Amino acid sequence: MKTAAAITPSPATANAPAPAPALPLRHLLVPFDFSESARQTVTAAVALARPAGARITLLYVLPVTLPADIAHVSVVLDNRKLLAHAREQLAAFARSAIPAEIPVDIQVAEGGPYHEINAIARALGTDLIVIGTRGLSGVKHLVLGSTAERVVRHAPCPVLTWHISAAATTPTTPEPPATAPAGAFQHLLVPVDFSPANDEALRHAVRIATIFGSHITLLHVIEPPPYPEWGYAHLTRRDEGLKQAARLKLATLSADLQRRGCTVNPVRVTTGDADSQICRMAGELHASLVVIATHGHSALAQMFLGGTAERVLRHAPCPVLVVRAKTA
Repeated sequence: MKTAAAITPSPATANAPAPAPALPLRHLLVPFDFSESARQTVTAAVALARPAGARITLLYVLPVTLPADIAHVSVVLDNRKLLAHAREQLAAFARSAIPAEIPVDIQVAEGGPYHEINAIARALGTDLIVIGTRGLSGVKHLVLGSTAERVVRHAPCPVLTWHISAAATTPTTPEPPATAPAGAFQHLLVPVDFSPANDEALRHAVRIATIFGSHITLLHVIEPPPYPEWGYAHLTRRDEGLKQAARLKLATLSADLQRRGCTVNPVRVTTGDADSQICRMAGELHASLVVIATHGHSALAQMFLGGTAERVLRHAPCPVLVVRAKTA
């Protein structure tokens, strides 16, 4: 089984020891259902795998069919034929659409899609799952609550949710080799709340920035209290103090990223609901990727998204990399 390298926490101050190297990107798992949106997701995976020298595993999951009685045994036999056919078609797609220099593996499975995706990711020791947020359902913006959300909630590794272009059309035959989308991964927006969860998100941001020469914008959102103790008139003074403290902390993080060789934009501090501000800033700054941790001060216990991370996944105008914070 392939295992991820252990990385020590990043330094918190300018006088700390030299920062740990960025996490490697060696193996990507891409669930594939033969839809045009899945083909676009493969293009995104290729954009990551090619410069990183990573391997791609394409996975097709056939939903399990349980026969009610002996009369339905033929359904199970037909599923075996479907899996064999899917393997052949997946291999043919890989040969035509993925550049020859990228190693590709083919996997087919039968069962619950999210369960099989996460089980195979765990068995293979993959570093990243790349999954589209629009599939055969044709929902314009997938309301996460099906396969994609469950994959994100329970995945053993980070998950890149790739927003599928609304202009998707029927693919050509044969498939042209996949190429990186214009501007892919060039501007990373990383929301931070100064919790330990941010360490993982920042390490993965550094990994992508190292591969693509991306520039990084750090964002902190100050959320207003629901019932201010002394009334709303005092919020302006409170927010100014919090903003000043946040800028100082962000400056320390920026210096750390610069020591790692990253290009860092001026930090951003804003007020309001965290999810709406993250999505707004992603749009205003033309971010190509949001890198967000799944818990911290938002208390997303046991990977039940239900809060900021889930709403960002649903409404961000760009792809989102969801990073699970390590537990003690």
